[in-house]
Amino acid sequence: HAVEIDDRNAALAASKFARTPWRDRLHVHAMDIRRLRSAEPFDRIVSNPPFHDGTQRPLHDRRAVAKHGPDLSFPALIEVCDRLLSPTGRISLVLPLLRVKEIVSLAASNGLHPVRTFELCYVKDRPPKRALLELGRHPGLVDTGRLVVRGDSPLGYSPEVHRLLKDLLPAPTGSGRDLPLSE
Repeated sequence: HAVEIDDRNAALAASKFARTPWRDRLHVHAMDIRRLRSAEPFDRIVSNPPFHDGTQRPLHDRRAVAKHGPDLSFPALIEVCDRLLSPTGRISLVLPLLRVKEIVSLAASNGLHPVRTFELCYVKDRPPKRALLELGRHPGLVDTGRLVVRGDSPLGYSPEVHRLLKDLLPAPTGSGRDLPLSE
């Protein structure tokens, strides 16, 4: 299941899902995640949530919904994930690096603990701006590291990202425009 609040992005995701080997198992819900109900809890929740506090909204409304979160705050997101997550499930989030401590604190108040934290660098020689945070219900050792996104592969990915995504990446066409990467 995928949940996307923006109808146009939900339709785009559905179109992309239809071209994958998993098309029979993927479904997009065009709705607010807070309205999602499921008879069975989820083992994995992956989110790239709105991450700005809503004080500096971009001019484009769709971009505002995607990046600014006055309607879906981090506390609301953590509460929803806690409700939908199975006892052994994991939550994976893409976040601004500077907000990771805030999310870890919010998660702890819901009985969720960091499992992995990776700083995400788009380019090798630039400082990280984002983080990949994985949360689970059981405290333990936290795996940490740094992941560089861009590299010299035909698709523009670093070897680390290519290894992580090898089953999901299309065969390169050689056009240099296979999968655009952006910061």
